[in-house]
Amino acid sequence: MERILELTDGAGADVVLDVAAVSVEPVLDAIRIAKRGGTVMLAGMKGSGRTIPGFSTDTLIMKELTLRGMNGQDLRAYEPALRLIESGKYPLEKMATHSFPLEEAEKSRAHTCRADSGRELSQHHDRTVIRVGRPSGPRVDG
Repeated sequence: MERILELTDGAGADVVLDVAAVSVEPVLDAIRIAKRGGTVMLAGMKGSGRTIPGFSTDTLIMKELTLRGMNGQDLRAYEPALRLIESGKYPLEKMATHSFPLEEAEKSRAHTCRADSGRELSQHHDRTVIRVGRPSGPRVDG
């Protein structure tokens, strides 16, 4: 967490994603490192009825944060999806408009968000892929 605050000169991250299952401490960490006006996305299920000791809605209000919940799936749901992707049965690469390696993630963000006639490119339905590890399938570059 300290490194994120250091890298952003204390401002914090625009978007923080908590995917940790069960543990509630990452929720507080996410709120702490989100910048004023930022977004905290919670995708890690904590367990039915779990409370977060030390959680204060006042912090959300004072930092003007957006808190969003995301419903995800467990590993059992990803395995068949990965097999389907690996099969090559569907031309999924056609869904992406641009592709960047992880090392160029910042470049991808700049590419996707650059102004185009006063509008953001993301309004033009760019679908950017960030490749992690060894690339599989054809590259789609823009």
